[in-house]
Amino acid sequence: MTLARKLALAMTAVVVTATLLAGFLIHLRTGNAALPLALKNFEASTGLTAGYLETYVATSEEDVEALTRLPSVMELASLQGGGRQQEAEALKTAIAGQFAALLEAKPRYDQIRLIGKADRGLELVRVDRRSAENGPTRVSEANLQSKAAQPYFDKALSLDSNGVYVSPLNYNRENGEIENPPVPTIRMAKPVFVGGGPPKMFVIVNIDMRPALSRLQRPDNLIGAISLLDEQGNYLVNPKDAERVFGFETGEDYDILADRPALSAVLATADSSVFVFDEAGVETAAAVWPVTLAGSRRLTVIQTAPTSALLADTRLAFSKAILTAGLLAALVAVMVAVVIARGLVRPIQALTRAVENRSGERAVPLATHASGEVGALARAIARYMEREALLSAIVGSSFDAIVTKDLEGVITSWNEAAVQLYGYTPEEAIGQKLELIVPEDRRFELSRIMDQLRSGNRIGHFQTVRMDKAGNRLDVSLTISPVRNAAGEIVGASAITRDITRALADARNLQKLQSEAAHTARVTAAGQMAATLAHELNQPLTAIINYIRSIQRLQQDSGVLKEARSATYAQKAVEQANRASEIVRRVRNFIGNRQTNVTRANINDVIDEGLSLILLGRKGDGIALERDYGVGLPQVLVDPVHVQQIVANLAQNAIEAMALSQNRMLTVTTRQADDAVVVSFADSGGGVDDAILENLFEPFTTTKPAGMGFGLNICRSLVEAQGGTLRVRSSSVGAIFEFLLPVADAPVFAEKL
Repeated sequence: MTLARKLALAMTAVVVTATLLAGFLIHLRTGNAALPLALKNFEASTGLTAGYLETYVATSEEDVEALTRLPSVMELASLQGGGRQQEAEALKTAIAGQFAALLEAKPRYDQIRLIGKADRGLELVRVDRRSAENGPTRVSEANLQSKAAQPYFDKALSLDSNGVYVSPLNYNRENGEIENPPVPTIRMAKPVFVGGGPPKMFVIVNIDMRPALSRLQRPDNLIGAISLLDEQGNYLVNPKDAERVFGFETGEDYDILADRPALSAVLATADSSVFVFDEAGVETAAAVWPVTLAGSRRLTVIQTAPTSALLADTRLAFSKAILTAGLLAALVAVMVAVVIARGLVRPIQALTRAVENRSGERAVPLATHASGEVGALARAIARYMEREALLSAIVGSSFDAIVTKDLEGVITSWNEAAVQLYGYTPEEAIGQKLELIVPEDRRFELSRIMDQLRSGNRIGHFQTVRMDKAGNRLDVSLTISPVRNAAGEIVGASAITRDITRALADARNLQKLQSEAAHTARVTAAGQMAATLAHELNQPLTAIINYIRSIQRLQQDSGVLKEARSATYAQKAVEQANRASEIVRRVRNFIGNRQTNVTRANINDVIDEGLSLILLGRKGDGIALERDYGVGLPQVLVDPVHVQQIVANLAQNAIEAMALSQNRMLTVTTRQADDAVVVSFADSGGGVDDAILENLFEPFTTTKPAGMGFGLNICRSLVEAQGGTLRVRSSSVGAIFEFLLPVADAPVFAEKL
């Protein structure tokens, strides 16, 4: 027997049995359960009536808001008190036409008026539905009225831009008299704001409530009788005596407190309720539903009916339902069961095929629109398959190699980036051990990695070495995460591999370049120091030689023989001093005649190279570097290595000078000055003391506690060796070091700083 047939038989039995039991239980419990259910239905009926009344007024708030924002209304408001009478009259005519169009479209509106604050609240524009037989018309200027004495006048003008005034529900009056026949009316008003000052006018709409009140009293719409009360308990609708409605308009005190004291408590509650009370010996149900019109004016709908009438309807409904269910259950049960069975079996079969064929080319439709658990299951599986497809797309398009493996180290998936990195196709890699791509000297890492993964730990940014199909060793960075099944058990691992071979090589090259630059700096400093020492030592050596020769001449003049021992020693001292002086001269000549590797260069590129050396690894120092390079600068004839050393030295000095500054800004600028290119370094440090400004480039002159005083002297020598000039000047926020270099094709170099 198939699953569909089994389900059909089982569900047929369930349907027939449930129908019979439901009918029997309903029959037994009708007496006890009917009244609460009837009261709930009674309350719901009252709520529908109250909802209609609330909806009838709700859209008017949006209309009043729209009227205050009409361009013609806002323009007229801006003209108030400013003359321009002819322009104001034209605007009033336009406003009257727009008001008339709204009255034509909304039959429940009787009047729309624009009332100004000036002239004792005189109506500026008034359009009335009932003033003419041919529809809404504008009231003439002679018939406009002053409304300053009306209660809504001050209240409307005192509102803010978000407020709306809603009047009590009462009869409309014209020139102080109630219309004949009376028209129950609610007025809704909103001020017009222009230019940020207080409002000078407001729009007010009269809503004719007769259609709404008439609907509340339709006999075919009611189970019992409906009353409508205002905040004070006055009748607005009275099903027993129509003469008692709106008694407050004629000075009569007709309210529910006097007629039906049992309902007096309902006026104090803000929530709907239903209860049973005794009225003249008759058990009566009352459903109360408060209504708030436009968020501010409260009315109360009360529906009453004898409980016997409610129970009669409920028992009749129960009886019909039981009879209908009993007759149809036996006939429909089989068909329903078959349909439901097929509805269950077919989606389940589709789910099975979809899951089994999720990697196939032909898509299998899922019953995602089905209801119940089958639909929920289909949607869950569809979401799962979508997520799986999304993850597969992400993995497939990743630039990083992504490889998964089980806990035995067997490769289970291999994306396209892994093919590009390692050279193995998925067919070659999947099913193989990880040793396929791990060099022998690195296989000891595998056991430690697997132990970490079995413990649930994630391994992030682990640098190691892997091997491609050709046997090449690759520097890689691994991020390895455990993979869990639906039960939360760790069943494998996912490894994201990024090739960092080039990055490590670049880092090593950069480090080598930095070392070479530092070595060049040390050699240059040593050469400059040697030149300085040679210059300084040559003078005392010359003095020694002169003094010894003077002694020899004194001895000769005194008649001392040349063979005397003192004369011999003096001669030897002169020879050794000459020898030392010659050595110093040779060292100085050697240093002073250094050859440089001069070539044409783009000054911006050379400076960038020097800055990259000094700023590498200084992200945490808080240094803000601003490059203000000139565009289209001519090439310069320089030794790039020496210029980079100058840049590094000046940048390092600027960074050290800003060590105690809160705002650390280094600005490097290049520009052309005739036949030269000017490079400047401006820092935000403490500047240079005027006392040492003139001797700043001399040897042994420094402002650093541990400085030797050769850095700037070397920089000046390197600049001058390339035909340039180095200077310094203080600024308002620090110091500015500038050097200028000759343009490659300049015939004569001239200083332009």
